[in-house]
Amino acid sequence: MGYLQAENLTAEAFAARIDQSFKQRGVSLTSQIIRLYDEAEPVLVEGAVVHPGQLRVGKGLSLAQLAQIAAPSDLADPDGIVIESWDGKVITGSLNLTPDLQLKPGDRVSFQLNTRPLQVFVLGAVVKPGAIEWKANMTALDAVTGAGGIAPYAVEARTTIERQSETFPYRPTVTLQRGDIIRVPESPQKEYVSLVGAFKHPGMMRIGAGLHLTDLIRLSQGFDARADRRAIVLRRLDGKAIKINYNVIKIGGPEDVLIKTGDILEAPFFGGVN
Repeated sequence: MGYLQAENLTAEAFAARIDQSFKQRGVSLTSQIIRLYDEAEPVLVEGAVVHPGQLRVGKGLSLAQLAQIAAPSDLADPDGIVIESWDGKVITGSLNLTPDLQLKPGDRVSFQLNTRPLQVFVLGAVVKPGAIEWKANMTALDAVTGAGGIAPYAVEARTTIERQSETFPYRPTVTLQRGDIIRVPESPQKEYVSLVGAFKHPGMMRIGAGLHLTDLIRLSQGFDARADRRAIVLRRLDGKAIKINYNVIKIGGPEDVLIKTGDILEAPFFGGVN
Protein backbone atom coordinates (compact mmCIF):
# COMPACT_ATOMS: atom_id res chain seq x y z
CA MET A 1 0.00 0.00 0.00
CA GLY A 2 2.94 2.32 0.59
CA TYR A 3 3.04 5.38 2.82
CA LEU A 4 0.09 7.55 3.84
CA GLN A 5 0.35 11.13 5.10
CA ALA A 6 -1.13 11.39 8.62
CA GLU A 7 0.06 14.84 9.69
CA ASN A 8 -2.74 17.23 10.80
CA LEU A 9 -5.37 14.49 10.48
CA THR A 10 -7.67 13.27 13.23
CA ALA A 11 -7.77 9.55 13.97
CA GLU A 12 -11.12 9.27 12.13
CA ALA A 13 -9.81 11.11 9.07
CA PHE A 14 -6.68 8.96 8.90
CA ALA A 15 -8.78 5.78 9.19
CA ALA A 16 -10.95 7.00 6.31
CA ARG A 17 -7.84 7.62 4.21
CA ILE A 18 -6.66 4.05 4.86
CA ASP A 19 -10.08 2.66 3.87
CA GLN A 20 -10.06 4.70 0.67
CA SER A 21 -6.59 3.46 -0.22
CA PHE A 22 -7.66 -0.18 0.17
CA LYS A 23 -10.91 0.46 -1.72
CA GLN A 24 -8.91 1.68 -4.69
CA ARG A 25 -7.26 -1.75 -4.66
CA GLY A 26 -10.57 -3.62 -4.51
CA VAL A 27 -10.45 -4.34 -0.78
CA SER A 28 -13.38 -3.29 1.43
CA LEU A 29 -12.68 -2.80 5.13
CA THR A 30 -13.29 -0.47 8.04
CA SER A 31 -10.21 0.76 9.87
CA GLN A 32 -9.90 1.88 13.46
CA ILE A 33 -7.00 3.98 14.66
CA ILE A 34 -5.90 3.61 18.26
CA ARG A 35 -3.25 6.09 19.26
CA LEU A 36 -1.12 5.43 22.32
CA TYR A 37 -0.07 8.89 23.42
CA ASP A 38 3.14 9.76 25.19
CA GLU A 39 2.55 10.95 28.75
CA ALA A 40 5.45 13.32 28.27
CA GLU A 41 3.67 15.06 25.39
CA PRO A 42 2.87 18.68 26.37
CA VAL A 43 -0.40 20.59 26.37
CA LEU A 44 -0.48 23.44 23.86
CA VAL A 45 -1.99 26.72 25.13
CA GLU A 46 -2.98 29.45 22.68
CA GLY A 47 -5.36 32.34 22.17
CA ALA A 48 -6.14 35.20 24.54
CA VAL A 49 -3.51 34.44 27.18
CA VAL A 50 -0.46 36.32 28.41
CA HIS A 51 1.78 33.22 28.31
CA PRO A 52 0.96 30.96 25.33
CA GLY A 53 3.06 27.90 24.61
CA GLN A 54 3.55 24.32 25.77
CA LEU A 55 3.05 22.94 29.28
CA ARG A 56 3.86 19.52 30.69
CA VAL A 57 0.90 17.78 32.27
CA GLY A 58 2.97 15.71 34.65
CA LYS A 59 0.87 13.95 37.29
CA GLY A 60 -2.20 15.98 36.44
CA LEU A 61 -3.17 19.46 35.37
CA SER A 62 -6.62 20.99 35.77
CA LEU A 63 -8.08 23.76 33.65
CA ALA A 64 -7.86 26.17 36.58
CA GLN A 65 -4.19 25.30 37.17
CA LEU A 66 -3.42 25.83 33.51
CA ALA A 67 -5.14 29.24 33.63
CA GLN A 68 -2.98 30.28 36.59
CA ILE A 69 0.13 29.55 34.53
CA ALA A 70 -1.04 30.84 31.14
CA ALA A 71 -2.75 33.95 32.62
CA PRO A 72 -5.83 34.64 30.45
CA SER A 73 -6.04 38.28 29.40
CA ASP A 74 -8.95 40.59 30.23
CA LEU A 75 -10.24 39.92 26.70
CA ALA A 76 -10.54 36.15 27.24
CA ASP A 77 -13.93 34.48 27.69
CA PRO A 78 -13.73 32.40 30.89
CA ASP A 79 -16.67 30.28 29.71
CA GLY A 80 -15.50 29.73 26.13
CA ILE A 81 -12.31 27.65 26.31
CA VAL A 82 -12.00 25.22 23.38
CA ILE A 83 -10.14 21.99 24.19
CA GLU A 84 -9.18 19.68 21.34
CA SER A 85 -7.89 16.27 22.43
CA TRP A 86 -5.17 14.35 20.62
CA ASP A 87 -7.89 12.03 19.24
CA GLY A 88 -9.76 14.90 17.57
CA LYS A 89 -12.56 15.28 20.12
CA VAL A 90 -13.49 18.89 20.88
CA ILE A 91 -15.17 20.13 24.07
CA THR A 92 -15.76 23.56 25.61
CA GLY A 93 -14.36 24.23 29.07
CA SER A 94 -15.26 26.94 31.58
CA LEU A 95 -13.23 28.40 34.42
CA ASN A 96 -16.51 29.10 36.21
CA LEU A 97 -18.30 25.78 35.60
CA THR A 98 -15.54 23.19 35.00
CA PRO A 99 -12.38 24.51 36.71
CA ASP A 100 -11.37 20.99 37.81
CA LEU A 101 -11.49 19.54 34.29
CA GLN A 102 -8.36 17.38 33.91
CA LEU A 103 -6.25 17.94 30.82
CA LYS A 104 -4.44 15.15 28.99
CA PRO A 105 -1.10 15.01 27.19
CA GLY A 106 -1.45 16.34 23.66
CA ASP A 107 -4.49 18.51 24.39
CA ARG A 108 -4.75 21.81 22.54
CA VAL A 109 -6.34 24.51 24.71
CA SER A 110 -7.52 27.70 23.04
CA PHE A 111 -8.79 30.66 25.08
CA GLN A 112 -11.36 32.45 22.92
CA LEU A 113 -11.99 36.19 22.83
CA ASN A 114 -14.94 37.36 24.86
CA THR A 115 -17.62 38.72 22.54
CA ARG A 116 -19.78 40.05 25.37
CA PRO A 117 -19.89 43.86 25.87
CA LEU A 118 -17.22 45.66 27.91
CA GLN A 119 -19.97 46.80 30.26
CA VAL A 120 -22.20 45.69 33.08
CA PHE A 121 -25.72 46.99 33.54
CA VAL A 122 -27.41 48.21 36.72
CA LEU A 123 -31.14 48.54 36.17
CA GLY A 124 -34.16 49.42 38.26
CA ALA A 125 -34.20 51.22 41.60
CA VAL A 126 -30.79 52.90 41.59
CA VAL A 127 -29.98 56.60 41.32
CA LYS A 128 -28.48 56.40 37.81
CA PRO A 129 -29.62 53.19 36.08
CA GLY A 130 -27.77 52.16 32.95
CA ALA A 131 -24.45 50.82 31.67
CA ILE A 132 -21.26 50.86 33.74
CA GLU A 133 -17.82 50.26 32.25
CA TRP A 134 -16.61 46.79 33.22
CA LYS A 135 -13.20 46.49 34.87
CA ALA A 136 -11.24 43.44 35.97
CA ASN A 137 -12.13 42.34 39.53
CA MET A 138 -15.15 44.66 39.61
CA THR A 139 -17.61 43.66 42.34
CA ALA A 140 -21.37 44.00 42.35
CA LEU A 141 -21.02 46.74 44.97
CA ASP A 142 -18.62 48.64 42.68
CA ALA A 143 -21.23 48.59 39.91
CA VAL A 144 -24.09 49.68 42.18
CA THR A 145 -21.91 52.49 43.55
CA GLY A 146 -21.11 53.53 39.98
CA ALA A 147 -24.86 53.73 39.37
CA GLY A 148 -25.23 56.22 42.22
CA GLY A 149 -26.25 53.69 44.85
CA ILE A 150 -29.49 51.99 45.81
CA ALA A 151 -32.52 54.28 45.61
CA PRO A 152 -34.70 54.64 48.72
CA TYR A 153 -37.64 53.00 46.95
CA ALA A 154 -35.66 49.82 46.19
CA VAL A 155 -36.41 46.35 47.53
CA GLU A 156 -32.74 45.52 48.03
CA ALA A 157 -33.39 42.03 49.41
CA ARG A 158 -34.81 40.96 46.02
CA THR A 159 -31.94 42.29 43.93
CA THR A 160 -30.53 39.75 41.44
CA ILE A 161 -27.59 39.32 39.10
CA GLU A 162 -28.14 37.90 35.61
CA ARG A 163 -25.24 36.20 33.84
CA GLN A 164 -26.17 34.85 30.41
CA SER A 165 -28.89 32.26 31.18
CA GLU A 166 -28.23 32.18 34.94
CA THR A 167 -29.86 34.34 37.65
CA PHE A 168 -28.69 34.39 41.27
CA PRO A 169 -29.14 36.62 44.37
CA TYR A 170 -27.17 39.84 44.63
CA ARG A 171 -24.18 39.82 46.95
CA PRO A 172 -21.94 42.91 47.21
CA THR A 173 -18.74 40.87 46.96
CA VAL A 174 -19.63 38.94 43.77
CA THR A 175 -17.01 39.51 41.06
CA LEU A 176 -18.82 40.62 37.93
CA GLN A 177 -18.21 39.43 34.40
CA ARG A 178 -18.68 41.40 31.22
CA GLY A 179 -22.32 41.70 30.25
CA ASP A 180 -23.70 40.95 33.74
CA ILE A 181 -26.98 42.64 34.64
CA ILE A 182 -27.89 43.74 38.17
CA ARG A 183 -31.64 44.23 38.60
CA VAL A 184 -32.87 46.19 41.62
CA PRO A 185 -36.67 45.91 41.99
CA GLU A 186 -38.76 48.89 43.03
CA SER A 187 -41.12 49.08 45.97
CA PRO A 188 -44.74 49.84 45.05
CA GLN A 189 -44.72 52.42 47.86
CA LYS A 190 -42.93 55.60 46.73
CA GLU A 191 -44.42 58.38 48.87
CA TYR A 192 -41.09 60.14 49.23
CA VAL A 193 -38.25 61.70 47.28
CA SER A 194 -34.51 61.30 47.62
CA LEU A 195 -32.00 64.14 48.08
CA VAL A 196 -28.54 63.18 46.88
CA GLY A 197 -25.32 65.16 47.17
CA ALA A 198 -24.78 68.73 48.38
CA PHE A 199 -27.77 69.22 50.68
CA LYS A 200 -27.68 70.09 54.36
CA HIS A 201 -29.71 66.95 55.04
CA PRO A 202 -29.37 64.48 52.14
CA GLY A 203 -31.42 61.31 52.20
CA MET A 204 -35.03 60.22 51.95
CA MET A 205 -37.83 62.69 52.57
CA ARG A 206 -41.58 62.12 52.73
CA ILE A 207 -43.70 64.47 50.66
CA GLY A 208 -47.31 65.51 50.34
CA ALA A 209 -49.39 66.43 47.32
CA GLY A 210 -48.78 69.68 45.46
CA LEU A 211 -45.14 70.12 46.53
CA HIS A 212 -42.94 72.19 44.20
CA LEU A 213 -39.16 72.23 43.91
CA THR A 214 -38.72 75.41 45.96
CA ASP A 215 -40.99 73.93 48.66
CA LEU A 216 -38.84 70.80 48.76
CA ILE A 217 -35.61 72.77 49.14
CA ARG A 218 -37.13 74.90 51.91
CA LEU A 219 -38.49 71.91 53.83
CA SER A 220 -35.15 70.08 53.55
CA GLN A 221 -33.38 73.15 55.04
CA GLY A 222 -31.56 73.96 51.84
CA PHE A 223 -28.27 73.27 50.10
CA ASP A 224 -24.84 72.66 51.50
CA ALA A 225 -22.65 75.77 51.19
CA ARG A 226 -20.49 73.93 48.64
CA ALA A 227 -23.38 73.05 46.32
CA ASP A 228 -23.25 73.97 42.66
CA ARG A 229 -26.82 75.26 42.47
CA ARG A 230 -26.52 75.82 38.71
CA ALA A 231 -26.25 72.09 37.96
CA ILE A 232 -29.17 70.48 39.81
CA VAL A 233 -30.63 67.32 38.24
CA LEU A 234 -34.13 66.00 38.93
CA ARG A 235 -34.52 62.33 37.95
CA ARG A 236 -37.95 60.79 37.41
CA LEU A 237 -38.94 57.16 37.83
CA ASP A 238 -39.51 56.90 34.08
CA GLY A 239 -35.80 57.65 33.50
CA LYS A 240 -36.28 61.28 32.50
CA ALA A 241 -33.62 63.69 33.81
CA ILE A 242 -34.38 67.42 34.16
CA LYS A 243 -31.40 69.79 34.42
CA ILE A 244 -32.08 72.83 36.58
CA ASN A 245 -30.24 76.08 37.33
CA TYR A 246 -31.67 76.76 40.77
CA ASN A 247 -30.20 80.27 40.85
CA VAL A 248 -32.74 81.50 38.28
CA ILE A 249 -35.84 79.77 39.66
CA LYS A 250 -38.69 81.96 40.86
CA ILE A 251 -41.19 80.61 43.36
CA GLY A 252 -44.26 79.49 41.45
CA GLY A 253 -42.59 80.14 38.10
CA PRO A 254 -42.47 77.69 35.18
CA GLU A 255 -39.10 76.28 36.33
CA ASP A 256 -40.48 75.58 39.82
CA VAL A 257 -41.49 72.05 38.83
CA LEU A 258 -44.02 69.95 40.67
CA ILE A 259 -42.34 67.18 42.67
CA LYS A 260 -43.56 63.61 42.18
CA THR A 261 -43.23 60.63 44.48
CA GLY A 262 -40.06 58.65 43.77
CA ASP A 263 -38.18 61.66 42.37
CA ILE A 264 -34.43 61.88 42.98
CA LEU A 265 -32.93 65.37 43.29
CA GLU A 266 -29.17 65.60 42.85
CA ALA A 267 -27.03 68.58 43.82
CA PRO A 268 -23.34 68.32 42.85
CA PHE A 269 -20.52 69.85 44.86
CA PHE A 270 -18.37 72.51 43.22
CA GLY A 271 -15.55 70.74 41.38
CA GLY A 272 -17.20 67.36 41.98
CA VAL A 273 -15.59 67.04 45.44
CA ASN A 274 -17.50 66.87 48.70
